[in-house]
Amino acid sequence: DDGCQCVKKTSAQVGCEALGGGWRLPYQKELMQAYIDGSWGNLSSADSQYWSATTFSDYTHGAWSTILYRGETGYTAKTGALIMARCVR
Repeated sequence: DDGCQCVKKTSAQVGCEALGGGWRLPYQKELMQAYIDGSWGNLSSADSQYWSATTFSDYTHGAWSTILYRGETGYTAKTGALIMARCVR
């Protein structure tokens, strides 16, 4: 779990790529799968809102985000600052 925590309060796209080694933002579907299968319970800060790599179709300047413990999704401008990132590989 330590290796996959890339937590920033700025635009997350740069954060995961900066780790190298194939780290990336998860897609919205992957974040929702963590909610569905309950694996979110193994993660710290599951009550935070996390960026996904999935762009919002009607607003290409926005991306989907998910609150893991509730399975709640929404979209925010990609420049939004108060959303966290959890990198995966």
